Amino acid sequence: MSIQSLGRVLWRLRQRYGSKSTYRYVDLRTCIMYECGTSPITYLRNRKAMLHLGWIASHSKTKFRLTNKDLEE
Repeated sequence: MSIQSLGRVLWRLRQRYGSKSTYRYVDLRTCIMYECGTSPITYLRNRKAMLHLGWIASHSKTKFRLTNKDLEE
């Protein structure tokens, strides 16, 4: 898990699902599977890292929103 791979996950999310205000965590799981691996621990660690960096923020129990900090940095 590196900053580049996390960036690619968000790039893939934007490319595949378009520019929306909110996304589903299922969509994030799919993008992480393509870029980083299929292990449940991989998903949890990458999601936690993105939350810690401030790149995503929870919107509801099943949805999140992008903060676009990854594009600014």
